Amino acid sequence: MTHYSERKVPKNFEDTSYMQSTRKYLIEKIANALSEPEKTIFMGLNNIIIFFDRNVDSQKLPDSTFDKILKILQGRDIDFEYKERLYNFLETVDKLPSEKRRKRIYYLLREHFENSIKNVKRRYQVLDANKIEELRTGEHPTFTIETVLLFPKLDFDILDKISRKYTMGAKMGDDMTDFQDDVKQGFLYVPKKHVNKVKGIEVIDDHYKVTGEPILEKNYIQQELKEAKRIFKEGDLIARGLNFPTHFEYFRGMMYSWIEEAEEEGILI
Repeated sequence: MTHYSERKVPKNFEDTSYMQSTRKYLIEKIANALSEPEKTIFMGLNNIIIFFDRNVDSQKLPDSTFDKILKILQGRDIDFEYKERLYNFLETVDKLPSEKRRKRIYYLLREHFENSIKNVKRRYQVLDANKIEELRTGEHPTFTIETVLLFPKLDFDILDKISRKYTMGAKMGDDMTDFQDDVKQGFLYVPKKHVNKVKGIEVIDDHYKVTGEPILEKNYIQQELKEAKRIFKEGDLIARGLNFPTHFEYFRGMMYSWIEEAEEEGILI
């Protein structure tokens, strides 16, 4: 994604992977467990916010789109393409009866787009491991918003901790699945010390250019997925013993599906 903006699939979900179809099913199950306006907000996260992420990543929309969205979230009136989509989404957020939840969601949306701005600014850069970890960590807000919608009776800080662990594991899995597309778009999630494990790129002064089909060594992929599972299990440990409703398993399954998709595509074979 960078930003979980997975490869675009047909609306009827034909010619998609098993895990993409499974993720669609889980998203629908989660949505059906929600009432309004939570349901519409949840679907907006999985459509409107990802729409902006995907189209900026692929440069169908300018990188400046993220700056403009952030300014709107900061209270300014800025004009940009598809502005109406964002405003419709925010109007639904404003319908939440809890001011505390509304403020939390706005805070997380600002955090999401702050990270998005950092991410697009580093196109075609080769980063240190700590910088990659920082960018991956910054992917959590949209999923943390989902926990705020799904589990309103639980403490925000606990939900944040669970979401951060699940998101990091999911992000690492997604980075392996979408490796080629991400590298072509300028987003390399392999740190500088391991860049020799990437074929199809040429590194010059901490930047790279694509010279062929990007390929990542399988032993590195195996290492990343092993670490993704370990981090995800840390989230499970935090969640253990909490009084979650039944649809928590749908949420967990959706998050874990990015790791499963990486395995399904045969990158461990």
